[in-house]
Amino acid sequence: MLVEQGIADIAALARLDPAQADAVAGRLGMFAPRMARDRWVEQARLLAAGDVAGFEARFGKL
Repeated sequence: MLVEQGIADIAALARLDPAQADAVAGRLGMFAPRMARDRWVEQARLLAAGDVAGFEARFGKL
């Protein structure tokens, strides 16, 4: 579903600003609440930066 919204990879998800993230989430149907609740953009930013330790400290083991 993200690819259909132009989000082809983690780096693209990481680049979303809050307004863009809200717009994408609004088009995800039943998955819309998960994007904010699970902090997808924050997770993507950590992973795109190669910060596995930071990711695991906030979100748990990969």
